[in-house]
Amino acid sequence: MSLKSFLKNKDVKDVFEQEFKKPRFKSQTELLAPPLTNHYGLVGTAFDYLLCFYIKTISHNYTICSKFLNEIQYAKDVYNRYINTGMMNRDVFKAVLLLV
Repeated sequence: MSLKSFLKNKDVKDVFEQEFKKPRFKSQTELLAPPLTNHYGLVGTAFDYLLCFYIKTISHNYTICSKFLNEIQYAKDVYNRYINTGMMNRDVFKAVLLLV
């Protein structure tokens, strides 16, 4: 499950609205901290991981995150087994699809 599809879930949206206060921008001014790279995808992926880490820290309060976290843990376990054995099987494909 991708972060984008995870965030489309209504329960998840509600929790995020409660946890993260959205700042209001009143004027458009010059950026005080412009990007230092043009690798926006890489930065976005890093942010996705950071957000997953944060979700894990608050997940003990919210059961809706447990399925997502279980899928992530499953994918990690499958990945480690694959790296150690080199055996391609259904679990590898399932784990990859869960992460998409």
